Formats: sequence, structure tokens, C-alpha cells
Amino acid sequence: AADGVGNVHVVWTGGFPQNEEVFYRAWNGSAWSPIVNLSQNSGRSRVPAVAADAKGKVHVVWQDDTNGAIEILYRFWNGSEWSKTLNITVGGMALFPAVAADSKGMVHVAWVDETGIVYRRLFGSVTQDTRLSIGSGDSWDPSFATDADGNPHIVWRFKTTETGSGILH
Repeated sequence: AADGVGNVHVVWTGGFPQNEEVFYRAWNGSAWSPIVNLSQNSGRSRVPAVAADAKGKVHVVWQDDTNGAIEILYRFWNGSEWSKTLNITVGGMALFPAVAADSKGMVHVAWVDETGIVYRRLFGSVTQDTRLSIGSGDSWDPSFATDADGNPHIVWRFKTTETGSGILH
């Protein structure tokens, strides 16, 4: 992800297979920052996603099974330090997170649970979930971006026995 001040932010997993961790690093145009272990736990931290806003704030989400269930965890960089880890789902199964940041400072997160695609907007505190796909069939791989007005545009893959497979927006 690129921020508004010219930095590029990357996340990845490492430490296979027993204790996968989520790592972060940034490129400022001339040098890489030190590698940071964002997850730092005993579980398997997988499928990280990163977004950056115009002011350089960085947002990272990933799926994690440390507490027994597969949940979505979130941290952000405020320009001087990383936040504490926030569990934005509790219990159940939450997979394949996606994240975007808009021009108004809102953070948008989507993931897959047992019923389909779930969307949540974060701003200061966790807000209400919105279910984007419900019904028969499989939905997975949410991805999105925000437009200049801060509106999220979410796409995901789906497959049903009635219509086959495709992409939804």
C-alpha cells in the first residue's frame, strides 16, 4: 500500500509452519525500515492486508487462531508507534480480511465468515457489522478500495449452484 507522503508499506507472513507471524516493513524511497513483528503471539497469524491513508497512517488486519477461533485482528501505525492489537471479531470463524482507508480517516474492513462477506467500518471504536452476502453459495476473497468521497467499493468472488461463479460489487 502507498500512502500520501510517498512511502510504500508491505506485510507478509513468516515462521512456518507452527507459529506463523505477520511482519511489516516500509520503503521511504531510499531505504527499508526495520522489520516489525505485528502479531507476536503463539497462534497462527495469516493472510495479512495493509492500507495507508493520505496522512501516512497505516492499517493492518490479519486472521489469527491464538484464542482458539479464527478471528480478525487489527493494528495501526499512528506515525510514531503501533497501536495495541484489537480483535475486531469475537469467536466464530473469520477469514481472508481486506482493509481500506478513506480520505475522512475511516478504516473499512471486510472478511468471510460462516454466512458470507461481512463489512465493518472502524472510526474510533468498532461499529456495526453489515452482511454483504447471504444465502446459498460460497463467497470469498473480499477486496476493496475507497473513492475520493470516502465511499468503499467492495468486490468478492462467489459461487452458487444456480448461477455458477462470478464477481460481485
